[in-house]
Amino acid sequence: MKNDKDKDNKIGNSVAMGVSLGLILGAAIGTARGNIGLWIAIGMCIGAGVGSAVGRSNKNNEDKK
Repeated sequence: MKNDKDKDNKIGNSVAMGVSLGLILGAAIGTARGNIGLWIAIGMCIGAGVGSAVGRSNKNNEDKK
């Protein structure tokens, strides 16, 4: 049972990392383009999606081992 919680926590960590990187990239692009609010939101959404995909991919790879 604890093993499942550890795997779910790793997905959560991946999403958090994705959102953080998306926020940074979104702020940088938004500053350059002059619309920081829009690009922060876009960056966070894309980062959450990528982080979730990476976390699930890692979880599936661990399940196969």
